[in-house]
Amino acid sequence: MGNVGRIRTSDIQESGIVSTKDESFFVRPLFVYSMVILLGALCIASAEYHPSGGRLALLYELFSDMLSRKFMKGFGEALIIAGIVGMTIDHYNLRRHRLSIEDMEVRFSRMAGNITATVANDVSANGIMSVYKTVLSDAILGAISKDVLKAELTRKNYNIELVLRRKDGRVKVVQTTDSEVCNQTLKSLVYPFVFMFDKTFNNMPVDGREINRFSVNGKAYSREQISEMSKTADSGNSMVCTDIKLDAKKSVRIVFETCELREEYDTIFWSTLLPTDQMRLTITVPDEDIDVVVETLHPEGPDEDPGSTMARRWVLNGAALPGQGFLVKWRVRQDVVH
Repeated sequence: MGNVGRIRTSDIQESGIVSTKDESFFVRPLFVYSMVILLGALCIASAEYHPSGGRLALLYELFSDMLSRKFMKGFGEALIIAGIVGMTIDHYNLRRHRLSIEDMEVRFSRMAGNITATVANDVSANGIMSVYKTVLSDAILGAISKDVLKAELTRKNYNIELVLRRKDGRVKVVQTTDSEVCNQTLKSLVYPFVFMFDKTFNNMPVDGREINRFSVNGKAYSREQISEMSKTADSGNSMVCTDIKLDAKKSVRIVFETCELREEYDTIFWSTLLPTDQMRLTITVPDEDIDVVVETLHPEGPDEDPGSTMARRWVLNGAALPGQGFLVKWRVRQDVVH
């Protein structure tokens, strides 16, 4: 497994692509063009040189017979121009070639990492499925594979806060959910966020419904934007829905706060639609005149953290699978006089 999909830079170089990290890749052409410019300068100097006597004068006369000074001067100028052009344009092309090669190396490296991770995940999942196939039915294995082993989106740091307060013979419920949705894949995904309001619960109306806050990664949506996301389901319940984009291996923090009026004796529950590492529930009763019972839609019961009677906290033991969560019941004490 350690060598699956691994592409080394040396493999690219051995396949015929010159290593651009070798400085001689740029030094050698510069040296050649420098020699061309020097040769051109010598040609111009020879055309302008007039020896006065001796052997140099004799050689100069012979040389002048073979090539005219005008030709030598023009030839020298041409060499200098060619050298300068080569040092600028060709050097620029070499740099562009180097950047292209380095970019290709980076893309090969990323592609190799993606292939390795994908193959490793598939092999791990298939290995687990093979082990348990002898003791579990295909239906159970299919659910495990879909909801856990091959889950593309997961949730973490799932915190639910609930504030219960008596108001005009009803109970005002302010609920806040705060969690991170994580993209476990190597591709961009869209998370379809949906929050549905109950029109009625246990044949009792749910009134005074408001959305106090909705933010994604700290960016708050205005009431106008939230209104554009609101729809009515076939059941008649209203809901807020929008698509949230997640880049590969990234997560987004989603905070959603609502308030509504419910009955003095009522029930509310939360269940996650994504595999979740842990769920925490905090219930605050400012007036301390409402009795609260917390249960779980989970094989394990909730652990209550020690704290005051006003703000009580529960933690769901272990990870929560889709459909699991908290069930909260409350009842207003009739013996309390306001």
